[in-house]
Amino acid sequence: MKKNFLKLLFIGSLSSLHITSEETTTPAPYSADISLGTDYFRGAYNGTWPDTFGILGSFNFGVQIPIYNQGFAAQGGASVGLYDWQGKTATNSSSMETETFLSVGLSRQSPSASGINAGIAYDWMVSRNFGTFCLDVTLEQARAQIGYMIKGKNEIGITTATHTSNWSKKVQFANVKFQGINQVNLYWRALTKNNSETMLWAGVPYGKGLQNSSGKPGYYIAGMSFMAKLTKRLAITGHGVYMGPKNGTRYESITYGANICASLTYTFGGTKRGERPYLSLANNSNFLIDTNKIL
Repeated sequence: MKKNFLKLLFIGSLSSLHITSEETTTPAPYSADISLGTDYFRGAYNGTWPDTFGILGSFNFGVQIPIYNQGFAAQGGASVGLYDWQGKTATNSSSMETETFLSVGLSRQSPSASGINAGIAYDWMVSRNFGTFCLDVTLEQARAQIGYMIKGKNEIGITTATHTSNWSKKVQFANVKFQGINQVNLYWRALTKNNSETMLWAGVPYGKGLQNSSGKPGYYIAGMSFMAKLTKRLAITGHGVYMGPKNGTRYESITYGANICASLTYTFGGTKRGERPYLSLANNSNFLIDTNKIL
């Protein structure tokens, strides 16, 4: 009797260890980030007018797709920004600018410490009172990112964005046009044991710009993003970018692109690498915008 009891106890202990192992290695079925912060940006569309500053709220949600436990996931989210609360110009002094980004995507994050990570996303930007002409502009772009994770600590790879639509309207005898700026960047992402992370990227815009008869809309792009964990679920997050203006143009001093955003972020669901949404939401760092008319 005693032997049978010890045998059952041993089998039960092994079963308990097996269940615990699965619980610690199986990713959480979903993860969601809710953020609130401040956002600053400018581009050629600001012209000689002041840069744009306001508050930003965002939600980014990811859900695991259980295909052979290979790290596949779907994600979607949105952000809403309120800018220039006192109005933008003398002819539109009482209306603030609003900017909404929407993103949907699919990704695959390596379930092991080393391996290939990849994701694709489609973005929409819907803005009201945008730029110096205070227009209601809607634009779209596609993004992709692929990298290689090294021992769960570093990831290196390439990220791209390509505009898929443009927008135009006749204003004051001028045909004003907008479109997203195509870009390609190399990046490095570093992760820590507490799931904080930093990402740096550098690259170039490509394709024909709207300001000139030929040539790309800028010279180079440099950017970064970070998540600094305060607790398991609360973090300070941010991102920023700078696009150098094209040399030798008439408006070189005011046609650069820039963005700085800092937020407080709370995470629901999974908080570890491989559980949180792989791609960031569309924002003023990864969705740069070009125009043909500058005031």
